[in-house]
Amino acid sequence: MFILTLALGFILLAGHSNISYLFIFSFICGLIQTLDSTVRQVIVFDIMPRSQIPGAMALTQTGWSLTRVLGPSLGGLLLLWCGAGGSFLVQGGAYALIIITIIQMKLPERKRDVVQVSPIQNIREGMGYVVSDPVMRIFTLIGIIIPILVIPIFTILPPIYAVQVFGDKSGRVLGFLMASVGVGGIIGGVVTTYLRRLEHWGRLQLASLFLLGLTLMAFAFSSKLLVALSLLALAGVFETIFLITNQTLIQLSISDTLRARVTAIVNLTWILSPIGSLLAGAGADLFGDPKIVTIILASLAAAVVILIFLASPVVRNYRLSQGIASN
Repeated sequence: MFILTLALGFILLAGHSNISYLFIFSFICGLIQTLDSTVRQVIVFDIMPRSQIPGAMALTQTGWSLTRVLGPSLGGLLLLWCGAGGSFLVQGGAYALIIITIIQMKLPERKRDVVQVSPIQNIREGMGYVVSDPVMRIFTLIGIIIPILVIPIFTILPPIYAVQVFGDKSGRVLGFLMASVGVGGIIGGVVTTYLRRLEHWGRLQLASLFLLGLTLMAFAFSSKLLVALSLLALAGVFETIFLITNQTLIQLSISDTLRARVTAIVNLTWILSPIGSLLAGAGADLFGDPKIVTIILASLAAAVVILIFLASPVVRNYRLSQGIASN
């Protein structure tokens, strides 16, 4: 990321701006971020005791929500102060600081497998584990709901809401809409640290996802900006609680010897997010109203939660202490 951002920054400063460079940059960044996300989750388990994993996952998710609030604002300021090219150079400097921080980390040695297998075999083992283990299978399926049905509401529809519903073309309302979700996410991360006292985290993730669906439906019916911002912030709370509980239970359910390859397989579910985004954007264009699309996607998410709760005793009965104690 350090090399990429510097390269793009110098290209833009040299006056060679071309939209194709941004597509190439985004594509390569997607590859790198997938690797980064997988390795980061594995490292958390390498350096943290299992009993502290819920708190560590909550802290990670809270940091991500914080970037939702600060990122757009800081990005806008960098564009004003440094221009597009200069802003990428600043980002490159930030990546350099991250590299220095990572180098100073002392990680425990990882034991290499005695028998070396091919990458294809690693993928098969990871997929086989996800399919065969009932806990992994159901929690992974639940996790698919967010990228397909919820993330598009947060990422694709707000610009349409800002213009069509709230009549703003300056971008200020859009900034408020995006930031409110991040504010809610920060609150949700803090709240989740106190929810460790609850044992039934399987039910907790379902409850948070169900409430998220209801909140987004209420947001679709809101016509006043303050009400809409409050509901989006509340949706951010429930989204973060769900993501923390779901990711924690998935990671606690993975065998330590297969953690890296299974985590890589689980993270592939996020490739479904562009499909959800395409459906949301096309639906908003088809119906001419983002509210209808929001109601459809949010109600589907809530309905799936009810079906899973009724059909899966694994989720209903799963306890946090059960995951912490397992290996």
